[in-house]
Amino acid sequence: MAKVEVELKKLYQILVDAEYFYQVPNYQRPYVWDKDHLGALIDDLVVSYTNNREDEYFCGSIVIAENPKDKRWDVVDGQQRLTSFIILACTILRLYKHRLGQKSKAFIEESIYDRHDKEKERLKFLTAQNYNSIFENTVLKNLEFEDNIKKSEWNKKFDENTYLRNAYYFRELLNESMENGSISDMDDFVKWFYEHIALTRIICFEQDSAMQIFQVLNDRGQPLSPIDILKSSLMQEIKQDSEKRKDFITTWDKLVEACKSVEGIDIDLEDFFNMYLEYADPSSSKKRADKGLKRCSKTAKKTLASLFMALASS
Repeated sequence: MAKVEVELKKLYQILVDAEYFYQVPNYQRPYVWDKDHLGALIDDLVVSYTNNREDEYFCGSIVIAENPKDKRWDVVDGQQRLTSFIILACTILRLYKHRLGQKSKAFIEESIYDRHDKEKERLKFLTAQNYNSIFENTVLKNLEFEDNIKKSEWNKKFDENTYLRNAYYFRELLNESMENGSISDMDDFVKWFYEHIALTRIICFEQDSAMQIFQVLNDRGQPLSPIDILKSSLMQEIKQDSEKRKDFITTWDKLVEACKSVEGIDIDLEDFFNMYLEYADPSSSKKRADKGLKRCSKTAKKTLASLFMALASS
């Protein structure tokens, strides 16, 4: 049986612990939380902080998988919440640094980057080539707020930067909480935030176990399909080579378009992959497609070439 550890952890144990640095793997969908999600989060936090300050506030779960190759932990489930917590931390540091004591400031700074290496961020993204640089350069390191942004400029500024957009939303929500007295002492709130928020941390030491757990927990949207995982597995083999990575993305996009262009057949890439997998390995079944794609991913170049050949003959 695969080794899995399940523990209830305070937020500081997840975001400040020197042993845990995270990455959002390629197969994950983008960070998509919006103002409604952030508003609900802040409302819940403020109510708990105001009315039940001595109690723990349970805030869901996070599933992580060991990735020895990268010396980081893959975030299998909980990306939206974890990313939002870090954006909130960056926003508080930018707006209220002068009001924070040493302990609160240390909590925040160490949840953003390594205390011994300011270039090592706590969370990084592998979901697209530019996501991590956008997150790092506009939120983690150089967060600046402009006032009186015109509505016409708002969409242009934040169209491809959900991280920065949500920092602005957090600024608005925090300012409201300070003005109405819900949060009167930001230093006290930050200490409560790190010491009283609790999450269930599920650690998987095998990728297969992590994916199975993700399928069970992911009831907020469509679960990852085998094709999502295949793409990730293939990209994992070439992620250190930027040129090969670009070539792969181009080739993958062509494959997606090629599927759409098959005349007289209503098919998407996932359906095509399942047919290919059954053709290549008749013992496979759709229920265990994730196992089959793991075998395919070990010969990434051959797999992709075979897919193209099969599609061309359709």
